[in-house]
Amino acid sequence: AILLALALRLVGGLVIRRVTSPLSDTMKAADALAGGDLTARVPVRGGHEFRHLADSFNRMAGALETAADSA
Repeated sequence: AILLALALRLVGGLVIRRVTSPLSDTMKAADALAGGDLTARVPVRGGHEFRHLADSFNRMAGALETAADSA
């Protein structure tokens, strides 16, 4: 029973990290972009939804950087 509890805790920790790590990366990049760092990008990794979010964020950041460069 103790081994099962430890295994479940380990698996739960890995699942939580898999979700929170890409979210944390996105939050850091959003804060950097809001602070004026137009080179901020999000690593494209994780599940389908996180990869889609990262790709969308990076395209948006690229468009902002291009607009600022041509202004």
